[in-house]
Amino acid sequence: MAEWPAGVTEALVLSAIDGILRREDWDTVSVKVVLKKLEELVPGGAENSMRPHKKFVKVAVDDAMARILAEQGQAGEADSAEAEAAEEEADPAAASDGEAPDQEAAPADGAGAVEEEEAADEHPAEAETAVAEGEPAKKKRRVVDGDGDAAAAAGSKAAVGGSAVAGEEAEGEDAEDMKPDADAAVVVGKPTHKADGKLFYGAMKMRNESYAVGQDVYLENGRGLPYVARLQEIFVYAFAPSEVYFNARWYYREADVHEYAKLAGAKEEVRFEGKPLSAARKELFFSLHFDENHADCVLRPCSVHLREDRDSVSRLDLSSLHAYYATRAYDNKV
Repeated sequence: MAEWPAGVTEALVLSAIDGILRREDWDTVSVKVVLKKLEELVPGGAENSMRPHKKFVKVAVDDAMARILAEQGQAGEADSAEAEAAEEEADPAAASDGEAPDQEAAPADGAGAVEEEEAADEHPAEAETAVAEGEPAKKKRRVVDGDGDAAAAAGSKAAVGGSAVAGEEAEGEDAEDMKPDADAAVVVGKPTHKADGKLFYGAMKMRNESYAVGQDVYLENGRGLPYVARLQEIFVYAFAPSEVYFNARWYYREADVHEYAKLAGAKEEVRFEGKPLSAARKELFFSLHFDENHADCVLRPCSVHLREDRDSVSRLDLSSLHAYYATRAYDNKV
């Protein structure tokens, strides 16, 4: 993940997101809106300074909404139990006759006062996708990217801090925000398989460029030289099929190896065959680091040749600016 801007920490961002969601009307909250508000934390409020952390913010917003909804549900259950006990104490005869207390029925999912609407009524396209995959239509949806998609914490409406949370497009969105993102990644072809709530594909397309599993790419890191990684898997989550992700196998540059070793607790620079580790021009290190990333951090393709020995490197064509090689692997054990 890209480094936080100066003066910003992960804990500060999480706290700010929680505060935003407790203050703002969820009808108008999207990841894009949250990113804009988080930029106010950055000294000088630099525009787009938080965009490299869009994936982290998206997950954090979703988690915070789920947590707040759960708190609302627990509070509602406690209030209902207290009210029922008070009524029984005030009129024990009525309670013994089996008459139901005069109170609203508790919501089925315990998430606050929820209207009895199915997600299929509000989001027919999403329900069709779920049925096609053999799953029931879900009542709740995660928040999706604000670049063209409205924030949606639930397919039903839930009362939160006096504001209704709806899984509909916010009416107050600017027209520009409602347009589809022409640069957004889309998966290509049919799913190859499904696992853990994800649909896996063999390829994706973005900015008129096609990318396939096994391809090497540059990734945005908010600094000078971009990261380099191999696309190991391309997938979407079943609940948000318009958001494309990939699992990356990372390549390290020489400086990365020393930096990550130090972060892992190394007391000195990494050594190889008795000498400080160094890399030749165009050389990268294949790493054991493997993780999930959002497709919008992909910059462009590149090429990394994997070889078992350094003697074969001289026969490679490395004339392209975007061609590299790797003969050695690295993990962060120290």
